Amino acid sequence: MAHKKKGLGGGKLQSTPRTTRSEDISSFFPDHAAVQGDRRHSKMAPASDGTPASSPSCSPGPPETEETSIRDILRSLPTKEDMEALMRRMETAWESRWEHMSQDVLHLGSRIQGLEDSKDQHDDRVLALEQQVSAHSKYFTQLRRDLDDVDNRGRRNNLRIRGLPESQGPTEDIPALLRSLINPLLQRPLDAPLLFDRAHRALKAKGTPSSAPRDIICRLHYYVDKERILMASRNSNFQDRLGNPLQVFPDLSWTTLQARRALRPLTQILQDRQIKYRWGYPLSLTTIIDGESFFVSSPEDITPLTSALGVAPLTIPDWFAVPSATPNTGQIRSQRSRWQTPVKRRKPPQRSSDSPLHPLPTTPSSCG
Repeated sequence: MAHKKKGLGGGKLQSTPRTTRSEDISSFFPDHAAVQGDRRHSKMAPASDGTPASSPSCSPGPPETEETSIRDILRSLPTKEDMEALMRRMETAWESRWEHMSQDVLHLGSRIQGLEDSKDQHDDRVLALEQQVSAHSKYFTQLRRDLDDVDNRGRRNNLRIRGLPESQGPTEDIPALLRSLINPLLQRPLDAPLLFDRAHRALKAKGTPSSAPRDIICRLHYYVDKERILMASRNSNFQDRLGNPLQVFPDLSWTTLQARRALRPLTQILQDRQIKYRWGYPLSLTTIIDGESFFVSSPEDITPLTSALGVAPLTIPDWFAVPSATPNTGQIRSQRSRWQTPVKRRKPPQRSSDSPLHPLPTTPSSCG
């Protein structure tokens, strides 16, 4: 729409009409127009002139080959149905794998459950065996105590005399020698009767003249005579005719001697404090401290006694306990893995006895 403007003189001015271009731009592309005209009149496909196709950067429009390749690419792209089919195949494969895995897990679970049940059974059996071994240990300890008591009862009339020199002759009359020594100790006549069931040296080889003499072990027929001799030797200085000091001990079993040796730290404390104690049979130790009696027959009875004495607890092994054949060192032996098997050693080839000795073949060809 044109706008009317007033001039200085008041006259009306008309606007200049706009010129439009109605010319066709196809005149600028003569080749393209010719080709289009030829294509309209000819129904044959255009022949290739053998010239190479121009590059896309130089051509005014996209070539037909490029359009075809784009169409092929678009046509080869998967459709929605293809994607759904692919998803169905993947779901089927995964469902199959999950089913196998679930079966494996169930199988492993059943095996683990079986192993746990077997472990529980083994734990129960081991616990029962431990309780049984503990009971057997107590029974065995009691049997050893009873056996030691029987052994000491068989030795109750025996005396062991130490320090009496041995005769250089082939034989010696030990009963007559003991009567000549014991009767003066008991303040009896030399010819007073003293009945011995047996009297001999300790059963071991005779030593050299410079070595210590063997002990004399004698069994008196009456227990009263044995006790009188033992008490008299403790209250007097017992010597032989040559002035050699003699010691008299009760003949005890080896187990009792080892137990008394184990209790030596405790008896040493009692002796240092001048506290009297007494041995009992089967092996036991009895003492009185501040009017309270203490009886020791096992290592468990030592703790109350040390508490009454005001000393540190003593570590004394059980003298009647079952000795361990394989002591526990606290080290766990490393076990070989299950998948490792020891290499089997090959047996050497056997040679007949009548064949001459010759070196074994070393080449592979001669080993067949």
